[in-house]
Amino acid sequence: MSDAENYKFVFSENDKKLKLYIRKFDSEVKENQKIDLTSYDKLETITESSFANEPDISEIKMPSSLQTIEKEAFKNCRSLKVVQFEGNENSELTIQFNVFKDCEKLDFVNNYGNVVL
Repeated sequence: MSDAENYKFVFSENDKKLKLYIRKFDSEVKENQKIDLTSYDKLETITESSFANEPDISEIKMPSSLQTIEKEAFKNCRSLKVVQFEGNENSELTIQFNVFKDCEKLDFVNNYGNVVL
């Protein structure tokens, strides 16, 4: 699902926080980028504005370890259509203010577990 050759991530030292998404400008970036974070099994937090204003992300898949998405993490991702969360009914995910603000095409959010807004 992932087009990993077109981007990279910056994590905290313990790999529990995704701090920044960096699109590689030296490659021809395709529209409809699909990002799969499920292999990052230590990831607990997506930090504030880490994916904000990225025009080409259309789909993202979150790992079951994810506990928090900080405010405006995906703000203004105008091509984002699908967000999927791995997890189970015992998982708890906190989604802060305006996480998906101005994601005009967001059509489908799939979650298995408890969402705290």
